[in-house]
Amino acid sequence: MRKNLLWLSSLVALAALLTPLHSQEDDRRAVCRVDLTTNRYEMSPEAPMGWVQEPSQGRAVLKLTLAQYRKARFTLTYGARPEGWTLNIADSSSCNGYGGDGATQSNDAEVQIVGRDLSVWGNDQMIGQPTHKLYDLRDFASGTVVVEVSDGSVRAGGSFWQHPALFALAGQPDKEGPINYDLYAGFNQVVSGGRTGSGLTKVVVELLP
Repeated sequence: MRKNLLWLSSLVALAALLTPLHSQEDDRRAVCRVDLTTNRYEMSPEAPMGWVQEPSQGRAVLKLTLAQYRKARFTLTYGARPEGWTLNIADSSSCNGYGGDGATQSNDAEVQIVGRDLSVWGNDQMIGQPTHKLYDLRDFASGTVVVEVSDGSVRAGGSFWQHPALFALAGQPDKEGPINYDLYAGFNQVVSGGRTGSGLTKVVVELLP
């Protein structure tokens, strides 16, 4: 009997140790769930996110602020073969794909999915190079996939890239605009402009501490 009580006490103590760690991370995480087939969404209360363009006709643009967070995770679900532009994650509000922006920020890195192919584009540090494109991942967009963006890095599926010309999310100076901790994400369209696509049906956006 005594052995059973000691065993039970050990389990209770272990659970008490582990549970607060899990709960604290969950409490600090900010989440937005978007259904692009119904144009409905759910967002954590007081989450540092807001719509530049609310979900409508299967498209949307979301602004995220990472000042208190280290990473943005995008879980993307495709319900049909992707056509055109289904994802554009950008460090500037005037990005529209293929690198560069409308001279809003010199920190203007991008991730884009066009068709099934993902590509990663550097910021204005790449000016003078033959292309702003840094990385390619072919045939990526299918089923459910995950893209993560943090300061200076991008993760997509099993690939991870770091580069000084990638996202500036740690208060770096900017030659064209104010210092900020913002990201913009276009779903079935680019962040700014008329490039659109189809096939992306659901998105879960998480800001992780």
